[in-house]
Amino acid sequence: MTAKRGEDPAAISPGLFPDALLTWAGHRDGGVRKPFRADSGRPAGGKRIDTPLLSRLRSWVDSLVKSEVDTPRVVLLVGGPGNGKTDAVESTIEFLDDRLELSGALVYGFASQFSVAPNTPPPRTAIVNLGTAFPAIPEHLRCQLRLVQDATEDTGETSHSKEDLLLEDLKSVMETTQSDIYLCCVNRGVLAQTANVAHKRFPESDLARLLDRITESTASVPSAPSCWPLAGFQHIAVWPMDVESLVDTSTAGQGNTVAHQIFHIALEEDAWRPRCPSGPRCPFCQNRRLLSARGAVDSLILALRYYEIGSGKRWSFRDLFSLVSYLLVGEYSEFQVDGETLSPCDWAARQLRMCQSGNQSDVAVARAPYLLASKLYYHRLFPVWPRFTQGSFFAAKRTVFKKDLIEPDLQSASNLFRYLASQDAQSELESGEVPRRVFGSLAPMLDPGLVSGAVKLSEGGLTAREIEEAFSLSVAEGLMLVDSKLEPLDRDILKRLSEADDALTEERFPPTKGQQVWLLRSTIRQYCARLTKRCIGTRSGVFLNAEEFDLYQQAMREPEKLKGIARQLRSLLHDDKNQFSAQLMTTFGQPVAQRSREVTLVTEAIKVRALIRAENQARPREPMPYLRVEGMDVAVTFAFFDALERVSRGLNPASLPEEIFALLNGIRSFVSGDVVRDGDRLAEGAVIQFGGGRRQLDPSHLLVPSRENP
Repeated sequence: MTAKRGEDPAAISPGLFPDALLTWAGHRDGGVRKPFRADSGRPAGGKRIDTPLLSRLRSWVDSLVKSEVDTPRVVLLVGGPGNGKTDAVESTIEFLDDRLELSGALVYGFASQFSVAPNTPPPRTAIVNLGTAFPAIPEHLRCQLRLVQDATEDTGETSHSKEDLLLEDLKSVMETTQSDIYLCCVNRGVLAQTANVAHKRFPESDLARLLDRITESTASVPSAPSCWPLAGFQHIAVWPMDVESLVDTSTAGQGNTVAHQIFHIALEEDAWRPRCPSGPRCPFCQNRRLLSARGAVDSLILALRYYEIGSGKRWSFRDLFSLVSYLLVGEYSEFQVDGETLSPCDWAARQLRMCQSGNQSDVAVARAPYLLASKLYYHRLFPVWPRFTQGSFFAAKRTVFKKDLIEPDLQSASNLFRYLASQDAQSELESGEVPRRVFGSLAPMLDPGLVSGAVKLSEGGLTAREIEEAFSLSVAEGLMLVDSKLEPLDRDILKRLSEADDALTEERFPPTKGQQVWLLRSTIRQYCARLTKRCIGTRSGVFLNAEEFDLYQQAMREPEKLKGIARQLRSLLHDDKNQFSAQLMTTFGQPVAQRSREVTLVTEAIKVRALIRAENQARPREPMPYLRVEGMDVAVTFAFFDALERVSRGLNPASLPEEIFALLNGIRSFVSGDVVRDGDRLAEGAVIQFGGGRRQLDPSHLLVPSRENP
């Protein structure tokens, strides 16, 4: 079946996967939640995804109905777009409706207010007077329930800005601490701007103090105050929605993360087309089968968690829905062929027919087997290949593959390089934040194809070295080793390249071309080895840098491990005499130009300790561990942790990356600044070293102001 040119192929088989998965992308209707619209923003067919926040809101509703002491009457949900704010507040209304046994009447009361004409913005604030609408409800709930679905939305009124309206809401909240119920979603940007406005208009006021406390409580720092309830404001609760991970099994339990739930819905067999014209060689249907295998989704979500750790970026709800669409199907622009937009399965069938065509010199036919295999989810997750279009590779291809004179048994080799050279054009069909993340950082950071040595690529299975050694002998040798572990589409490619490998022998070419032939043949063998490692490693949860990521997660959860990291940093900041020294004339991350110009502060050992914060229900778990160096809190990012670990294993500190040097210089600068402002510490024997000599500091000669009294 085909769609009209430019038409979304999901319209061909509405509601059936894989076609319907195209609408899950965040930039499509299925990925954008509209308040109280069951047909929007829940691409999983209206099924609610359970999250830690929804459990918290459900408990809050229970406490509210029971009139438990100190239950907040005001809830602010803070986060950026795509974090599920709209779904969270709508679910809260549904929880309250159910708890009060109102049979949907409360939900309808809000839904009717958000039911507006097309191209008309929904109201900023929806209000239901619970006492008037439902006289039978408990006395303490006979009040107004005010819902601000998104305080970021502009009302269109030029006289009242978003900041003005939020200020008015919060003023009302502070004045009526025990009456109305107020539920609001707001992003961090508007919250920060509102705080600035409050300080300009109402300096030193309780309102400005409230906004400061909200901002502080939603920050990811060790000193952040309680947010549920808000420290100093018992009737207010605030929750940062973009801090908690949706892919972390250590907080949600194995198999129960938000990502697991989304994939479970996407992989339900009954939701997929019952028959596929391509059978086992349809990459989309194979994706469902592969990810339905035991442990496959766990391995995939492990990669997503590693990405969060390595990049410091969270996967939002919208990101995850887009990722499912990207991995299992792709972008509908990829299915446009000769002016037609095919459904995914029909596109696969057409590509398969081209693979079986005898005209291997045709460009479309040449690319077909690689395009099919590239839709398998592990190749979607790790799509980056070298182009081999410059330098010695360009010269070798021009020498060996003469234009229009390529011999039949060399055609498969030529087709591989033609496909790799066309990757830029293929990647342009991808759009959205998820492909940018995958191509830009996730793939280079975690690629199983780059794993080497004795690492086993599956439990009790082959090591990376064994695969590399087999393919280094020949593609046929490697294929014989891994044949049973490959998917049909991957196996088809390796069989074609085995023929190409056999054809690229020095004997059939003049001696002057031997080097070029060897280069192309070895490249094909390396390509096959990497493709195989990606296939096996991704499905088994074996990724590049996995050991380091696991150690970092241990440091986040185990105090003793974090204390070990503190000891490593302390050792790095001190010399062999256990003294702290800092260059006073340096640019962060750069060495001093001449030793004769060095000016160094040397003082007694400084304190470096792990900041271990007990987990509680008042705050989400911190996204990364922290160390305290004197009075400075230092975030231990994965890059910083990995650098400290490598130094502890013998890496010369001079080999550390520039950004780590800059961070260490920043720490030294902060500590040395505190030292020269502390007369007691100077009196205890701080020394300044000028070049090769030393001079004892006299605290009375230093006229350096303190941080508190500049």
